[in-house]
Amino acid sequence: MPLEVQKVLSAQLTSHYRKTLDEPIPMLNGLSPRQCAADPALQDEVVCWLKQLENSNERSPGLAYDSAGCGMNSSWIATNSE
Repeated sequence: MPLEVQKVLSAQLTSHYRKTLDEPIPMLNGLSPRQCAADPALQDEVVCWLKQLENSNERSPGLAYDSAGCGMNSSWIATNSE
């Protein structure tokens, strides 16, 4: 994949992941990842959700990118769930 395309894809995915942190997620019972991360009783749920996203991204055909460079690392940090 050309470097220019990788940069655009990375920026779009980073933006998407950052927005997603404050949106209700069905897998998290309609709560946002930040809400789950703030509640010790729900932190395991958000960790599971983030791991599922990472694994899904790594298996996506045609999307050869480093998840840490595309917002996933910042998602872990933003939810304090590393």
